[in-house]
Amino acid sequence: MSFGFIAKGASRGEPAPALVRGPVASTTVQQLAAGTEWGELDVLVVDMPPGTGDIMLTLCQSVGLSGAVVVTTPGKLAAADTAKGLELLHQARVPVLALVENLAYFEEPSTGVRHRLFGRSYARELATSAQLAHGAAAADGGAAAEATEAGGAFELPIDAAMTEALERAQPLVLAAPDSPSARAFARLAGFVTRAAEEGRAAHNERPNVSYRAADGAVVLRYVSGAQEGREYAVPAARLRASARDAVSASQRAAAIATDGAEPLGRARSAAPSGPKSDAAGASVRPLDISPRGNYGVAIRWSDGHQSAIFPYDQIIELAEDEERRAQGQAGAGRALDSGVARAT
Repeated sequence: MSFGFIAKGASRGEPAPALVRGPVASTTVQQLAAGTEWGELDVLVVDMPPGTGDIMLTLCQSVGLSGAVVVTTPGKLAAADTAKGLELLHQARVPVLALVENLAYFEEPSTGVRHRLFGRSYARELATSAQLAHGAAAADGGAAAEATEAGGAFELPIDAAMTEALERAQPLVLAAPDSPSARAFARLAGFVTRAAEEGRAAHNERPNVSYRAADGAVVLRYVSGAQEGREYAVPAARLRASARDAVSASQRAAAIATDGAEPLGRARSAAPSGPKSDAAGASVRPLDISPRGNYGVAIRWSDGHQSAIFPYDQIIELAEDEERRAQGQAGAGRALDSGVARAT
């Protein structure tokens, strides 16, 4: 499925440029992902555009991605851009399965000497920094084991056979199965398949987030994996006050400007007056909680707010802070009781 199939003019064989951006691009991506009749699938592969723009962020938020294969080219500038993409995937809790460096080198057919026409390779350094699940290739041995030692980094050479296969619209692994590129693709496919299976297992370890009305807390609970049974609870009002979206940031700025109050979520929480701004009020509660990608939840609140995404890490951090506060208060209470006892 492609946007090119539904773009203006596609039915006449004259598709126009994809002149979409921002919210329109995000909505289009969501429609393609959720509105297509995919049928029974083993794997759904999404070819994303370069960079860390709206489309990549939208997919990370709306689809539970099992993993990502990051493609780069040689050179320091390409490595810097790739590092940004890896950081986004890390924050979105999308496992990086493999890192592929395209146009890595040209190999002379007669001598086997490799020439790196576009500069040195940074693939291994990037793969190491991304902490790839490189145990997946070990079962194959040989070349796949070498890829494991390199941290899941694969290099694709400049290969005339690949260009010829593309011109004929044929898969390279069928058109020239013995070419260096075809062999590299075969190793890569096996590696990614096994790593994706590991990624699915990790994906199933996502926690559940729910509202506990008895004490007004939002509770994050792991139901499987290493932390199975572990719970983190944070008062709903404090979680709402910690929202990091633009609307909440504007509310915090307005609160400080009007009465000098501390930002929402701190000791002197406050919010501007208005029918939909009771974020700091103790009565605010979640009305609906839904997962967003692998890394957090979206919450529709009783004050009308629904534009923020709350990462699991943020909920855990606030819950641990609540635990430290409770322990500190308990310690202070015991010290006070001990002092009273000595005085009497």
